Amino acid sequence: MVIKGGMGKGLPLVNPAQAGVLFTGQILYAFGNWQGTEQTLEFVVVPTQIYTTDEPGNFVLNWNAGQTLGQALSQTLGIAYPGVPVNMNISSSLVNSFDFPHFCSTFDQLGSLISEFTSDNFNNTVKMSMQNGSINVFDGSYQPSPIQLVFTDFIGQPTWIENSQLQIKTVLRADLALGGQVLMPQGLQNAPGVITQSGAALPGALKYKSTFDGTFSIAAMRHVGSFRSSDAGNWCTVINCVPPNDFASNNN
Repeated sequence: MVIKGGMGKGLPLVNPAQAGVLFTGQILYAFGNWQGTEQTLEFVVVPTQIYTTDEPGNFVLNWNAGQTLGQALSQTLGIAYPGVPVNMNISSSLVNSFDFPHFCSTFDQLGSLISEFTSDNFNNTVKMSMQNGSINVFDGSYQPSPIQLVFTDFIGQPTWIENSQLQIKTVLRADLALGGQVLMPQGLQNAPGVITQSGAALPGALKYKSTFDGTFSIAAMRHVGSFRSSDAGNWCTVINCVPPNDFASNNN
């Protein structure tokens, strides 16, 4: 199953660069529902083959002394998920001084093991995720080119949701990924028809400027879409971001 989204041709705020595949996966199960005048068919989709403790996958990590973690993980994931692309973006300095064999039943177990081990022993947390039909492995050394956000991308203002973590709601888009970075708009927005206000007009003038500046790393994200809704808030991508330094040192 392939789900695509974004502001394509004929839609408001059209931007082909932001439109594309939101996620791919397999339909685990489906069910229909009828509530009032609304009839729905809902799918529960998983990124790829699902493994459980009852039906474990073949996650055998053979991380030998002197071997980089990238080499060991590439071998492990290639066996567990043959044919699934792996994007390995971790430091080559993650080399173990002793053999570290381990078996896991699920992808989540493997991710937790690697995250905790690298954080405790290398002060560099390695994270793993599945997105758009591929497996992404990245750490604090991963410095992708930031994606520039503009004022017309926002639905409302970004806001802090907890210490050192902010949430941004944008129009539905497919060009963002976990571990990626976004660059906030600089200065006042510059759009046809916008009338700027003087400082004496505060606080009304504040809406023309973003409350956040600089670059942030994407720690979590989700897409929202409601088939019959015309509300922009029901067709959006929500991302939780942290400062790059926090992302590199913590497992957010």
